[in-house]
Amino acid sequence: MLTRAGVGLAVGAILTTGSVLAEPATGPVAPPPVPALDSPLQLGSVSVEGNKRVPSADILAAFGYHDGQNVTRAKLADAQKQVATLYQSRGVGADLGEQLHISANKVDVKLLMREHDQRTAEVGTAGLIVDKVAFEGNRKVPTPALAAATTLQDGAAISDQALAADEVAIEKVYRENKLGAQIQPQVVYPNHDNHLVLVWQIREQSPRSDGE
Repeated sequence: MLTRAGVGLAVGAILTTGSVLAEPATGPVAPPPVPALDSPLQLGSVSVEGNKRVPSADILAAFGYHDGQNVTRAKLADAQKQVATLYQSRGVGADLGEQLHISANKVDVKLLMREHDQRTAEVGTAGLIVDKVAFEGNRKVPTPALAAATTLQDGAAISDQALAADEVAIEKVYRENKLGAQIQPQVVYPNHDNHLVLVWQIREQSPRSDGE
């Protein structure tokens, strides 16, 4: 997920909710909740920003969804992986971000590309710092239990090995609770530097029987 050797890629998503035009009349208003990963959404628009070495038309074709189609956040995450595959096939290293603006049941997507040259790609994950760790979709297992089981915390240096180890640790917590889960780490570079936000996206499954 974080490997940058050769044509390494890092993918992530930034979510905003509500209307950017809405101004509260009196006092701050709490933003609406973020839809679940499998909640139906209508795709309003898709745009591409920051790409220089891979054409926008190719990126949009790899993304696979267009205005007016029905999608979910999970489908959009999978579509972003297809863009990552495109970059790998072109031999272009990049950090890939996906900015989602969600209002009611409509979502607008901006694909954010930070392409880098071969020298930058060879740097690897050295120097990457976790500013924040978040867990998303864990309704049956509390966040404190998952945070206690993982080693990547706020301010920690991150590596592929640490990321893989924490994924195994989260799976173990679910097994101990006789639950199944699909776990997908995503990273976001909000300031476009070496500081990132790590989001564990979890799709919980039916309880496991004692015989499993």
